[in-house]
Amino acid sequence: MRADANDQPGSSSASSHFQLYLTTSFLGNLVVPIFSLFIPLLAVNIGADPFEVGLVGGAASIVYAFMPFVMGHFSDRSGLRRFFIVSAFALLTIVSLFYSIATTPLELIIARAFEGFGWAMLWPAIESSITIETFGNSRALSFFNSSWSLGAAIGPLLGGVLIAFGSMRFAYIATAVVLGMTLASNLVSLILGKGEISRSRNHPTAKYSITSSLKEVFQRQDPKKNFQVMLYVASLILMYVTEGIFFTFFAPYGNTLGMSVMLIAAPPFTFGVLRFLIYAMSTHERFRSALLNPSKRNRNVLLALLAGSLSSLLISVRDPSGGLYFVSFSILAGGYSVVYFIAQMGMIAEANERQMGAGAGVFESSIGIGLAAGPIIAGAVATRSYATAFLVPPVGFILVVIFLGLYGKARGVF
Repeated sequence: MRADANDQPGSSSASSHFQLYLTTSFLGNLVVPIFSLFIPLLAVNIGADPFEVGLVGGAASIVYAFMPFVMGHFSDRSGLRRFFIVSAFALLTIVSLFYSIATTPLELIIARAFEGFGWAMLWPAIESSITIETFGNSRALSFFNSSWSLGAAIGPLLGGVLIAFGSMRFAYIATAVVLGMTLASNLVSLILGKGEISRSRNHPTAKYSITSSLKEVFQRQDPKKNFQVMLYVASLILMYVTEGIFFTFFAPYGNTLGMSVMLIAAPPFTFGVLRFLIYAMSTHERFRSALLNPSKRNRNVLLALLAGSLSSLLISVRDPSGGLYFVSFSILAGGYSVVYFIAQMGMIAEANERQMGAGAGVFESSIGIGLAAGPIIAGAVATRSYATAFLVPPVGFILVVIFLGLYGKARGVF
């Protein structure tokens, strides 16, 4: 479904939509790390054990592991992308308010599941909308990545300030205000663009089942392309296993070392800043071309994955000063950014237009699988020490390499 004539890139309508998507992404990811980093600490404060902390960390992502693909599929077929964005922020605002009054780990686990559903509606809708309205322009995706990563960089520091000078509960009232403001701006855009959405629904579209959409993402004519998609999916899962463990267990771990809230927030803030700088660099053609060079893509992904997964070993070293943790989060930022951007281009921007939503859904579901599996697995093995949780990613890297080797050999890629 191509954009209407008055929505072509460069028109005022397309430009305003793109700017709104960037602002929405910034504000959404301003909140994400405040949830993912400090809700596990809230769980500890109300009596959660390490396994329950893992469940709190992974609950949102259990839903996110499969719902983004479903949401992406239906946004492709029905043109409901902006409606999904509005609905997502309405749900997330309510969830944030609930966090401010939750009193048991079980309540947090249930609320985080609803949070995961909200993010599942949001991100595939935004990614596919930007990709379609900019005709898969890689520079537009670089600006999108820069926008959300800037919000994610500021989020941990903002959360630390809100908690240090207010309280844990106050922080989630503040995030509810931010989410509510974002809801209002998108609702206005939805109402003003109602006729435009109606026109897009009238465009004839073929009917595809969820199964057929999934097959088109994974079963392409070129075996090398199939392997590349599997490489992207496996790498995203492991990278987000790593990130999920970092953001779920670093705050409780730092708390056991006697680190202050602001010191706990500082390494994740560094992670966010470096990730933002890398995405800002990707707006330049030369840097983008080096990352996306077809002959070097697989190598770039694997090297980035190796660096990101091994970075967790530094966290397992006891360092109350926090110096090693800045290094660890910095290495993770580099590996994460490369894997994310290459997979995003390969699975979404370079897909055919009819399948961009499905591609975005698989992309985001891979993220959800990693974010769910990481904290839950790590919580199960970290029964005696939170430091043990950070040994999971290196083991995961070995398993991913073995899996990809067997998969590639079975399909004649090697």
